[in-house]
Amino acid sequence: MQITEDVRDYWDKRSEGFSCSIKEEAEYKGASEAEKLISDANLKVSSNVLDIGCGPGFFTMILSEHGMDVTGIDYSDEMLAQARKNADSLGFKAEFLKMDASDLKFVDETFDAVVSRNVLWNLERPEQAYREMMRVLVPGGNMVVYDGNFYLHLFDDEYNEARKRRMGARMSTEQKGSHDKYRGDVDFSIIEELAKDMPLSRELRPAWDVQVLQQLPCSSIEVHLHRTRDMPDGSHNPVVGFEIIATKSDNNVQ
Repeated sequence: MQITEDVRDYWDKRSEGFSCSIKEEAEYKGASEAEKLISDANLKVSSNVLDIGCGPGFFTMILSEHGMDVTGIDYSDEMLAQARKNADSLGFKAEFLKMDASDLKFVDETFDAVVSRNVLWNLERPEQAYREMMRVLVPGGNMVVYDGNFYLHLFDDEYNEARKRRMGARMSTEQKGSHDKYRGDVDFSIIEELAKDMPLSRELRPAWDVQVLQQLPCSSIEVHLHRTRDMPDGSHNPVVGFEIIATKSDNNVQ
């Protein structure tokens, strides 16, 4: 569990700046993200939703504002503190609990939907996390996972070359992402070093995810690929991000 503890320590350090970037994101595209997530997860008002790795509460915020009953879990105490502060300042109600995504402390079939954004990639036991997410989901409920091949460039030449092209294009236009803007004095190289030992850094996804989910009680698995824009010179960028929508098998359906 040492990777889990080290990753937690890193996100504790990132919590304040990450919260700033999340609040900024919620302001300019929270409504559209909520609409899409509600549709993808087939949510209704008062649906009981589990937000895995909630961080400062992006999904929790936008879903609570649309009438969902959301529980956010995270392994970082500082992220949870930011989430609670954001909930208080924005006036929405949600429950936030410290929990390992690979060892959920909920009984079977507790939630109408399970959502997660950019969490699986930095888990020490991602396959177990998928099992747990399906376990706590009601039959017929949907799991929506956003994630990506964020550190495959450490082990794959194609991804490494594509990353160099993207970084070069960003530097030439002096573009900065919100996470860079709010990084403070946190050394981002820490997470890259940790990523070398994370199991999913070496896997081509979402093929890996689909293979795992096919062994679980899923009646359907839907995948949407997100590619970064190709370069002006015509060079192609491989898949970086993706969304998976998996529906848990309904035992009552014959």
